[in-house]
Amino acid sequence: CNVRAARSFPFVSKVTGVDLIEMATKAMLGLPVTPYPNRGQRLGYVGVKVPQFSFSRLQGADPILGVEMASTGEVAAFGRDKYDAYLKAMVATGFQLPEKNILLSIGSYKEKVEMLPSVQRLADSGFKLFATPGTADFIQEHGIDVTALEADTAREGYGLQEYLSNNKIDLYVNLPSKNKFRRPATYVSNGYRSRRLAIDFSVPLITNVKCAKMFIEALARFSVEKWDVESVDYVTSHRTTVLPGLVDVAALLPAADSLASASRAAICGGFTTLGVSVFGADGTAATDDRAVAAIKNASRGRALADYVVAVAATDANPAAAAALSADAPILFVSFDKRHPAHVDAYNTVSEHFKAWPPSAAVVTNAAGNDL
Repeated sequence: CNVRAARSFPFVSKVTGVDLIEMATKAMLGLPVTPYPNRGQRLGYVGVKVPQFSFSRLQGADPILGVEMASTGEVAAFGRDKYDAYLKAMVATGFQLPEKNILLSIGSYKEKVEMLPSVQRLADSGFKLFATPGTADFIQEHGIDVTALEADTAREGYGLQEYLSNNKIDLYVNLPSKNKFRRPATYVSNGYRSRRLAIDFSVPLITNVKCAKMFIEALARFSVEKWDVESVDYVTSHRTTVLPGLVDVAALLPAADSLASASRAAICGGFTTLGVSVFGADGTAATDDRAVAAIKNASRGRALADYVVAVAATDANPAAAAALSADAPILFVSFDKRHPAHVDAYNTVSEHFKAWPPSAAVVTNAAGNDL
């Protein structure tokens, strides 16, 4: 049993929505622990974490992945499926998506066979394929169009070094063979040279067959039009509600029968919901149940947008205003003495806040010392 809390531990908690750290801490302290929930169904999203490397800062280092921890960081992303999440995570590390030219160099015959369907996917997706001579021969034998690039005695215009150093390659998939032949300590392979060229000239490089297959499949499914920020791209404890338009929480009207013209102007400005406060020249204001009912009756059938009536706070109606919160879910606290309904005393505001339901909205025009 590995009791070490790895970086994957909080990542799993974030993806599943279960605080595993809290569960583990309570278990160690002998406190009651809520059992891990049996969800009974799959989550509607996938979380993927990918490493980030700094081979460009390590001069001469061979960018081949092994069992050692060579990453200098990690990036996590969410998606509809593993391909969507993986591609987002790769882009978040700074990995540039290829646009046209992809170079392939696959060492072992086993990995050539394993990669063949992925290579076909690249060709079907419209990418221009280049490959080292051995890989190019294998790909051409299976009916896929590819251009060979030579490392040593290259024909003019077909040199591997020329293409990598002049940024003619958008992605380099290099899968070195795992041979165990003994070589002189001073031996430098063509594969190493090409990998270092890719790193030194900032060409995106993949050196693992499983990662290459995943990336290519994700790339083949990728669509710019469908790649928007969605609810699966983040996890939050807050509830997010998507509204059809903007909300004006303090639409001040001179009279209840002016709602038609006010809502028409609101719709033209992109507002689809209004919090209506009526302050008439005749002293009309929604300060009690009769006033709220009168305003609703006068407005019925006139509005072109959704609306709710706001109850106006005064020094005399903290309890009455709170009782109206179901019918008038906005408390409008005005400090403007030009309004027929306003507050003068600060202790009145405190009484309103104590009586008003915490789940209902409060809107004010307070400024300066009043605020």
